Amino acid sequence: IAGALRALTGEEQEVRGATGPPVEFFETPADNACTVADRVVEAVLGAGGLAAGDIALLTTWRRHPMQEQRLDELGAAGFAESLLSPDQVAVCTVKGFKGLERPVVVLAVNGFHEESDAEHLLRVGVSRATHRLVVVGPAQWLDRLGR
Repeated sequence: IAGALRALTGEEQEVRGATGPPVEFFETPADNACTVADRVVEAVLGAGGLAAGDIALLTTWRRHPMQEQRLDELGAAGFAESLLSPDQVAVCTVKGFKGLERPVVVLAVNGFHEESDAEHLLRVGVSRATHRLVVVGPAQWLDRLGR
């Protein structure tokens, strides 16, 4: 994860704790990133050893359909509380997940409001993972993260 941050920012990263697995990359067009990210989450859960609450699926631009559904069902306050649930995968935009972490983050690079936001959103999204990071999206952004 520190290597991905170093590749993106060009700055050395202070590594605390044990070394985790290498960052995993799945190349797909931005408009397909959420679909591929869903499959990755299913595979991670299917492999066992992790609870749903150990995983966050984050998007860089548009909300994931599951986030939209939870917002509709729970309202803003209920949705915010759901991000802390140990019983379900946290599904949110990178901006909405600032300050939170999960052992596993699946980052769906599904575009950016403005290209000038890209580096900041990628940096924040990548840094939400404490152990395992999977990045799904277009080649240009995967390459920026050191693929």
